[in-house]
Amino acid sequence: MMLPNDWVLNCLACVSRLYYPTLSFIFKRFRSLLFFSMELYQTRILLSGTESCLYVCLELAKPYYSPQCLFTLCRRPNSSKKVLVPTTSPNSPSTYQSDFAKVGSNIYAIGRFIKDDHASSSVMVMDCRSHTWHEAQACRSHV
Repeated sequence: MMLPNDWVLNCLACVSRLYYPTLSFIFKRFRSLLFFSMELYQTRILLSGTESCLYVCLELAKPYYSPQCLFTLCRRPNSSKKVLVPTTSPNSPSTYQSDFAKVGSNIYAIGRFIKDDHASSSVMVMDCRSHTWHEAQACRSHV
């Protein structure tokens, strides 16, 4: 017997974002709810379950992660201790040698985005509410 998605969203909204990566591996059914759902973010707002978090970009030695990774610094529930949690999602791009900028609820990975071993000037955008990535629209120049 499967629980309705509304019930699942209400339960997940009460869980710290710290545990989302682990939950996504344990419960494959919840992966899309955890990584791609604005509904989950809206439910967290309604239940006063949003968390402030600091995003950190670290350059790590292989084989742990890709050379450059985004993490969130999360506070453990009922503790003053903090832990770094990778923000990876199924659609995370390679951000090797990118520069990052935060504007509103988005983080922009700018320039030197490596795609098929070629440098690119594309800009990737991560929505911090859902941890989903998409390519930014090209800027128009008026000449």
